[in-house]
Amino acid sequence: MGNNRYCEIIGVSSVLLKLSNNREVLLKGVRHVPKLKRHLISLGMIDDLGCFIYIEKGSMKVERQGRVILNSRKVEGLYIVKNVIKPKYALISETEKGNELELWHRRLSHISEKGLTELQKQRLIQAREVKRFGFCEHCIFGKSKRLKFSKGQHHSKATLGYVHGDLWGPARTHSWRGSRHRTVAYTLQQNGVAERMNRTLMERVRCMISEAKISENFWAEALATATYTVNRSPCVSIDMKTPEERWTGATPKLFNLKPFGCTAYVYIKQNKIEPRALKCMFIGYPDFVKGYKL
Repeated sequence: MGNNRYCEIIGVSSVLLKLSNNREVLLKGVRHVPKLKRHLISLGMIDDLGCFIYIEKGSMKVERQGRVILNSRKVEGLYIVKNVIKPKYALISETEKGNELELWHRRLSHISEKGLTELQKQRLIQAREVKRFGFCEHCIFGKSKRLKFSKGQHHSKATLGYVHGDLWGPARTHSWRGSRHRTVAYTLQQNGVAERMNRTLMERVRCMISEAKISENFWAEALATATYTVNRSPCVSIDMKTPEERWTGATPKLFNLKPFGCTAYVYIKQNKIEPRALKCMFIGYPDFVKGYKL
């Protein structure tokens, strides 16, 4: 800072800036600094993105590829971006720990290193570092298992041409909504495709609950999140494509993924002196609507 002091950065994420002319600007790598009283945009970062900055007679505009993306005017020595609509959605903060692949490992519900590397090769995720990510204690807690039995091979010719089903349970702990699925007893030696998927999902759930340090009552939310990310992760049986792509024909977008249990700040409308945000925890993705479950 200007006084040679430091302000703590508690999170890094992307922020969608909505303007009154129905345009949107996505700002990446935004630092969340609670002690700052103003939202600041770095001109140096804008310059690094290849934008052109024009300042003249108390106004400033930012252009990229011949199109104006931001307009601002000078007020008390600072250039204020005009026509910004106050957000009414959550800002998810993610503390940077280690390299980017480790962050994506957490966003994708503790996906394997092989699956993560495949996503990077297919350019479905952007990560500057491709090195091996380090030891993950939560994966040890969640994925330890015995040696595998031999498996059968069945390949479907079309969507829903071969459907596997298995009911997981019984759950020792009720979810916070009361879910508790039951099934008859079975042996791992009879493990089929559906049971192996249940095992994969529950491995992810254990990793996520361990990392988030939350009650086991949130297992249903963790399971739904794990299912969401598995459907957007490469699968060996479909030539390393994602189930989402095979189902819809469209490449999945992963920019909205967040680590389960990370901190979220939700905008709330209050009076002039009360806090304008509520601190929450991210617990998944809602069905059929945009946003996050907090």
